[in-house]
Amino acid sequence: MDLEKNDRSWLNGLAECPDKICLSGDKEPINCDNGEWSDCSEPSPKHHPYPTKWCMRSSNLTGPGQQCCYTKDGDLIKEGLAAGTPDRYTGKWQNTATHHYLHDVETYNLAVELDRAESDYLDVRPPSQGGGSCYK
Repeated sequence: MDLEKNDRSWLNGLAECPDKICLSGDKEPINCDNGEWSDCSEPSPKHHPYPTKWCMRSSNLTGPGQQCCYTKDGDLIKEGLAAGTPDRYTGKWQNTATHHYLHDVETYNLAVELDRAESDYLDVRPPSQGGGSCYK
């Protein structure tokens, strides 16, 4: 975590998560249409516990990216382990997928193992507080 605390420059310029995603009549997410976000999907409960229902990521192919997680009502989760967090590496290509796993996933797993996820991990990977856009 010390290395993470010493270099936070990569957090600058990340997209802010939309405060809310729209839901269809059957309470399924309506995916963003502005080209900045991946489709919403149900996350792993291991990494995003209740009340997380859906998550999406910024659509950039390389470099840092933002993850946004939402409740069943489409509201952005802004704190705690259920919230989405910034990723130092996006995982869309094989090379960056390895970096994503080593620098993002394993950092989270280690923090959980050491019981420091909410204190240290969320301090160096602060969840978005919203304000972004999703729809044209």
